[in-house]
Amino acid sequence: MAEETSLSYIPFLVGTAFIIVISSLFLCRRQKSLVRPSKKAKTPYPHKWVNLNNEEKNKEYKSMYSGKESVYLKPEGMIRSDPSNVVMPHKFKELVEEIWNFEVRKDDVWIVTYPKCGTTLTQEIVWQILNGVPLQSGEGKKHLFVRSPFLEIGTLISKPSGQKTIKILYHNFMEVFQTFSKHDELNKALTDTLNYANLKSSPRIIKTHLPIGMLPPNILEECKVVYVSRNVKDACVSYFHHEKLLPGHGLQDDCEFSLFSSLFMNGKLIYGSYWDHLKDGWKHRNHQNLKFLWYEDIISDLPKIIEEIATFTDKELSDEQITSLADHCHIENFKKNSTVNMKPLLRGIIPDEKWNNFNFIRKGTTGDWKNYFKDEDNLKIWNQWILENNTENIPLKFEL
Repeated sequence: MAEETSLSYIPFLVGTAFIIVISSLFLCRRQKSLVRPSKKAKTPYPHKWVNLNNEEKNKEYKSMYSGKESVYLKPEGMIRSDPSNVVMPHKFKELVEEIWNFEVRKDDVWIVTYPKCGTTLTQEIVWQILNGVPLQSGEGKKHLFVRSPFLEIGTLISKPSGQKTIKILYHNFMEVFQTFSKHDELNKALTDTLNYANLKSSPRIIKTHLPIGMLPPNILEECKVVYVSRNVKDACVSYFHHEKLLPGHGLQDDCEFSLFSSLFMNGKLIYGSYWDHLKDGWKHRNHQNLKFLWYEDIISDLPKIIEEIATFTDKELSDEQITSLADHCHIENFKKNSTVNMKPLLRGIIPDEKWNNFNFIRKGTTGDWKNYFKDEDNLKIWNQWILENNTENIPLKFEL
């Protein structure tokens, strides 16, 4: 009996040893990849960052957010930039000058957006156009995080707790074992993005939610930028759902939209002020190397926007390619596309019942704000806020 009991532990011990070996190899490679040559600033970095970790702001975050992984609740707190009013987790401060001095290439295309303004859809359209519209064949089979680096994502990801790490290994062990190189590439894209982007072959499609004023100062002279915005009410609603989905953010399921919308209005969410971001993009709208798009225009006439982006990036597409890409990016097909959806990456990180109903690509519509701004007083406050902040008379589209 004792011999049978001891033998029963052998598979467990072998499995544990294997995981330790693989983890050790990965950590060694990870540490090597993090060694970056020191760089002196080419031009003075123009932003200052101040801590937001005072008791009053912490109390506000704690009333709406929860969970050990939430970036809003880390002991070191959040930081805000001056100027631009960008709010970020404290560890972002380690990368600000490195991003400022990031070496752009002439054939780069940067996707710049405030969160929840059509970023993923635009990334996929641009990547497909620049790569000959392979759809989901060849490199198109890889996740969008691998194909189009998200420059600052490493500062937004919290390390999962030990218990969650074991759960992730349990759920994904065989997949990781069978396609280790693919996951290693994805790990680098998510955790060491600047190095990953630097080493990526051209043409690079680089995503960021940072305003243009925080990006390399020569970006518009050296390469092309696609800036996408969306009406502020729909952006807020989409952000509300986004914060509930991601465990690293941790908005409570029972948080009322009216409370969340006040955080949005006051620029206290990650990336801070919607208006500062939009105005920073809007002032460059006539630059020959910037294409300014509205999300509402993209979804109302995909073929037209695909053709415009192709022209902007000096690519020619056939009518057949335009039609097939528009179909590929249609909202119902986009929802099912695992290469653009975050769902496969979150298996084991969020509860199974939540994962089963998880939809990173949600509605893809315009005017959903009407289902959330039902309180007349809140709507009046918002309309006045928009009137006071839209000093440039930027033509926001609240419905099609």
